[in-house]
Amino acid sequence: MNKILLLIAAAFIFASCGSSSPQEPIRLQGKAQGTYYTIVYYDSLSRNFQPQVDSMLQAFDQVASLWVDSSEIQRLNRNETSVVSPTMRDLLEKSFAMNAYTDGAFNVFVGPLVAAWGFSFKEREELTEQRIAELLRYSHGHYDISQNASGQMEFTKEYPAMQVDFNAIAQGYVVDQIAAWLRKQGIGS
Repeated sequence: MNKILLLIAAAFIFASCGSSSPQEPIRLQGKAQGTYYTIVYYDSLSRNFQPQVDSMLQAFDQVASLWVDSSEIQRLNRNETSVVSPTMRDLLEKSFAMNAYTDGAFNVFVGPLVAAWGFSFKEREELTEQRIAELLRYSHGHYDISQNASGQMEFTKEYPAMQVDFNAIAQGYVVDQIAAWLRKQGIGS
């Protein structure tokens, strides 16, 4: 009997020394871009990156959120600025590449159409064929990103009524940015 207990105890000690206990997942949660998010990861150092993730999401909202009145996209849409940040430039270039790839099916200049149909802050307009044709013209106008004399990047658009709407790309873009940052911290690599 003592030999059996000794063998069981030795097996238990051997098993507990040979493997580390499973890590507890680290769960980050919050609200961003008009919705809620959850990030779950494992970290042998048990680091909680909630403040850093919240900071990245808030910074992104200051660039690309249509819900933040002072955001860069809102100022660009109101023609208050033409100078674009590196993040805005990257979003525009990725959107233009997707537009070319889809032969125009993906279009970030649908802001006026989205608003006219009532999918924004405004009530739905009474849409006539003429009004729809006018709005479609704004969604297919010419645009350019170039460097100005001061070395800043500028975005120019053919019609002042052209408006950028990143709702189809923003969440995926910021998820990729956060995932890349977490990988740099050694998470998920």
